Amino acid sequence: MEARARHVVALALALALLAAPALAGASATAAADSLLAAAREAAAADRHAEAIALYEAAVAAEPELAPALAGERAYQLLWSDRLPEALALFNAALAADRERADWQLGRARCLNWMGRHDEAATAYAAYLAAHPAPAAGREEAELGLAQAERWRGREDRALAILESARWPIEGERREIRDEIRAELAPWVQIAGGKIHDSDPTDRPWLDLSAGGYLTPRLSWELVAGRADFEGYGYETPIPHLGAGLRWRASAVFALQASVDWSQIDLEFVDAYPPADPPAVLAKDYQLATGEAGFIWRPRQHLRVDFALFRQAGPTPLALAHENHLGGVAAGIDLELGRALTLVLGGGLAEVEDDNRRAQARAALRWTWRQSRALELQLEPELRWLDYEFTGGLGYWSPDAVQAAVLRAVASGELGPSLDYRLEAGGGSEREKDADAVGIGDWSAELGWRLVPRARLWAAGGSGKSRLDSAGGYRREWWAAGLRLGF
Repeated sequence: MEARARHVVALALALALLAAPALAGASATAAADSLLAAAREAAAADRHAEAIALYEAAVAAEPELAPALAGERAYQLLWSDRLPEALALFNAALAADRERADWQLGRARCLNWMGRHDEAATAYAAYLAAHPAPAAGREEAELGLAQAERWRGREDRALAILESARWPIEGERREIRDEIRAELAPWVQIAGGKIHDSDPTDRPWLDLSAGGYLTPRLSWELVAGRADFEGYGYETPIPHLGAGLRWRASAVFALQASVDWSQIDLEFVDAYPPADPPAVLAKDYQLATGEAGFIWRPRQHLRVDFALFRQAGPTPLALAHENHLGGVAAGIDLELGRALTLVLGGGLAEVEDDNRRAQARAALRWTWRQSRALELQLEPELRWLDYEFTGGLGYWSPDAVQAAVLRAVASGELGPSLDYRLEAGGGSEREKDADAVGIGDWSAELGWRLVPRARLWAAGGSGKSRLDSAGGYRREWWAAGLRLGF
């Protein structure tokens, strides 16, 4: 009761000081001392919101305390997920006392939680270099450095830090080590679903895939499956095999490549739409597709990707083998601030019947993170597609299409075993010499971790846009799968 009474008095005094800033002299100093004592007591009891208010009132009563209290206040903001404010105060605290170890560690942790993993790794490494064993704080710094390395795609480095340190592998260290080992372990997944276009056509599919790491930097994936094309008065199976490799040479550069082979049991080349039944002019047509490219991060805030590709036509059953295309695609993600990213992309492709297309995209992505429970993205974007018709089938698109879309993405965790992702977009699309029309799409995925290395998931969605579907038809889809790690 006595402690509660002291907090009530301290809070009342804080409100009075904020309402009446004219108080000065000895009474203000005494009030600041009382508020500071209450703030530290609240901080020690993990009542962070209360501690933040009391610290602010103490500084308001005695502004000269601000530099000395910056680090303490920063930690309370850090534990409250108010990360930009915490970082500003950690910087102020270190400006006053650059050698203070706990302020250095707090700043590095704040950078890590903000997603600035390159800067966090640099800060942790500097701390470890300046504080040889067995200095206090090294265990926290090693653990933080391992997390930073892991989050920037260097799991092998993170694992080496955890397993070579002099500290026992237990608690959070053991949890992180086991998570990294699970990420590097082989896995297998069985998944299936169905795609329905308003043509109408249906494409049920089933895949069995597996993957893992040959080394901590070289991952592999294999897939085998079958799709069925049902529409236009006939059905045909399309079995396929695929493989992929991804090599992360460093945190700055990665190479990846994938190939896929499909067999189509029949093919027709009638004028679109085909006759019913279609004239079958060939059987057992085989199609090889694939992609090769790189991802380059020359700076923390800049990501560049480039790919060469060969793709199948707008439907798994091609209208003609000439209606597949190859080309190049490129993209740039440039962080403009703590939450804004400029996204640019585009590509050129040539269809094998000598038609060509060009496309481009520009978006501004705003990201807001609320711990691991929620990440929200809003992304207004402009898209453009131009199709040059020089003969042949000309199935890909009308002459030109522009679209303006607002996209929203929410993802996170619902407790220890459930995760989710929701995505939706809507806007306007205009074809050349035609009126604008409304477009939109949505998708959702829910995952359930049955045990640490088994995840059951289900997903579905719907959408319509000529930029995504050559004919502009509405498309619905659903899928489900089970992924097991070893």
